[in-house]
Amino acid sequence: MLMQQWRDDLPPVVLKPTKELVEDDALDNCGPLRLTYLTLELLVFRALLRPLAFQPGTGEQEMSEPRSTILQNSQSCAKLILELVTALKANHFVNFWPSFFPIMLTVSPEDTRYQLSYMTNFVLLLFVQSPSMAVAKENKMLLDKWRITVRMQSRAWPVLKLAVMRLDAVFWKGLDHIVTCAGKDSPAMLLLKGPPEN
Repeated sequence: MLMQQWRDDLPPVVLKPTKELVEDDALDNCGPLRLTYLTLELLVFRALLRPLAFQPGTGEQEMSEPRSTILQNSQSCAKLILELVTALKANHFVNFWPSFFPIMLTVSPEDTRYQLSYMTNFVLLLFVQSPSMAVAKENKMLLDKWRITVRMQSRAWPVLKLAVMRLDAVFWKGLDHIVTCAGKDSPAMLLLKGPPEN
C-alpha cells in the first residue's frame, strides 16, 4: 500500500522507459531517484523470492500463479536495472548524484554502491531459483550481461566496483558453489554441468 502510494507520487519521468530518458537527457535529473525506486522494487522481490526454493518435479506449467508472477516480475525488474546501468554515459556519472528532492532522502555514492551490489545478489538469486531449463538459460544470460556491463562501466564509474568485486568473487570460487543450495537436480545446476558425457 505505502509502496504504491509512493509510486503514484513519483514524477512521471521516473517511470518512463530508459530509452526515452536517454533520448531526452532526463537521466541527469531523475537517474538517482529511478535507481532508488528500482532498488526498492528489487528488495521487495528479493524478499518474495527467498522462500521460493526449487522443488524437484515442479515444471514451469505446474507452478502456482503467484510464484510464476513473482519470478517473471523479478526478472523484469532486473532487466530494467541492467538497462539503466547500460544506458549511463560519462556525462551521467558526473551529474548523477546531486542532493535531490530535499523532502526525500539524498543519495550518496556510498548508497549507490550498495544499491548496485544488491543487483548482483539478486541476479544470482534469480539464476539459482530458475524453475526450468529455459528460464535458467535466460537468467544465466542476464547474469552474464550484468557481469559484462558492470565490469565495463566500473572503469569510468567507481561506485560499481563493489558489485564487480562481489560477482568476480562468485565466479572465482565457482558459480556451482552458489547453485548447490538449490539441489543437484535444479535447472541451474544442470545447466552448469552441461550435457551428460557419453
